[in-house]
Amino acid sequence: MSQGLAGAASRGALWLGLVNLLSKGSQVFVTLALGLFLTAAELGSVTVTVALVNLALVVQSAGVYDVIARTSEEPRRFAGTVVTISVGLGALIAVLAAVLAPQLAELAGARTATDLLRVAVLSLPFTALAGVQMAYLHRQLDFRRRLVPDAGSALAGAAVTVVGAAAGLGEWSLVAGLVTTAVLAPLLGTAVGIRLRPRWSAAHARTVGRWAAVTGPGAVLGLVLLNLDYVVVTRVLGEAATGVYSFAFRIAFVPYVMGAVVLGGVAFPLYARLMASGGERAMAPAVVRFVHVLAATTGGAYLALALLADRIVVIDPRWAGSAPVLRVLTVYGVLLGLVLMGHEALRASGRPGSYLRAQVVHVVVLLVAAVTLVRFGIVGMAWAQVGAVAVAAVVVVVMLARAGVLGSGLGRALLPPLGAAALVAVGHQAAGRAGLLPPADSLVGGAVVGVLVLLAYVGALVVVDRPLVRDLRAAVAR
Repeated sequence: MSQGLAGAASRGALWLGLVNLLSKGSQVFVTLALGLFLTAAELGSVTVTVALVNLALVVQSAGVYDVIARTSEEPRRFAGTVVTISVGLGALIAVLAAVLAPQLAELAGARTATDLLRVAVLSLPFTALAGVQMAYLHRQLDFRRRLVPDAGSALAGAAVTVVGAAAGLGEWSLVAGLVTTAVLAPLLGTAVGIRLRPRWSAAHARTVGRWAAVTGPGAVLGLVLLNLDYVVVTRVLGEAATGVYSFAFRIAFVPYVMGAVVLGGVAFPLYARLMASGGERAMAPAVVRFVHVLAATTGGAYLALALLADRIVVIDPRWAGSAPVLRVLTVYGVLLGLVLMGHEALRASGRPGSYLRAQVVHVVVLLVAAVTLVRFGIVGMAWAQVGAVAVAAVVVVVMLARAGVLGSGLGRALLPPLGAAALVAVGHQAAGRAGLLPPADSLVGGAVVGVLVLLAYVGALVVVDRPLVRDLRAAVAR
């Protein structure tokens, strides 16, 4: 990797990290508000609504944003055609979803979500435009300008949700926040200079169509993977069970979004440039380095969540049932991040077919596991997620190795973070046996333990992972 690209990647990761710290970090407050003010049934109903809207979002984008990063055409004109396609498709899906809302809610096992869905789908055209704006910035490796539209809209939406929940609006508070975020994002993007006019080029549209024909189904399957469990739990165990399960899932998803999504957003355009300049040989070492950083950063966060899972009752004792689910989902989160990084490498290297096959395997395994293990309740569903993503991780590693885009030393990259996590876990268990840990319902005690766990993990990592420390110092120096 050249010094210029390495510097761009470092700066991009820092800016995108800040954007996600503000935008996705605001969801922590949303989760707390939902836990404090919504019942389990209300949370289950709105979770199904958001899952259906997210599925529509992926259908409307059809994986086309990636092609903006890869195109050899003039990017602004090309992005204009993508705007026309995506916004138009988003509007069409919004109309269809509003008309079919009763049937969709019934299919998902949540009849009470009908009106919620009709309002939530109004966000689709706005989110489509914002998505193309963000893809254009990623093409330019200009992550700094994402700060205002991405973080600003998310903070505003979070504020609407929290205030609405506190005011007693129930599940409607989350829908109001969702629509607020969607409408503000493209407006703020335009305000900071990301002006993409709708255009039409038949040649560009054909390029988009060819790419979407392969990556689109994979993107849809990816969304199915993140929501299939909600549908199965709702239909088999009911909306209240979905609420308890989704509360744990929301918490477990935070490190994934803050770590894997950030690094993936930087990695894809960087991989594409490396492929264009030096092929698989240039890209392979970068893949291992990104995986190394991901494992080290999200590993500490997931370790803390696993060790502190029982303390979820400090939010409200009603969520005690979420604790064992959260503990299992921390394993899922780590593996899902690694799978995401593999998907970015497969797509950036021009192998969308492999990406699609990997997603198909993941969905099939998850469906079988979910149907089989849901009889054991929401903890069984969490283990279904872990088993399916473990199979997916093996499949992706094999594909990367065969494609020649996985550099040597993957095991050496993963071993130090695992070792550091194991050392801290053993120390935490010893402290518990010695009676040194505060009660599970102590907010201050839990915060202190969390800080100590993270500090211990960082300290252990500094000792056992010298290559990572060296890379981080070099990144800061740039």
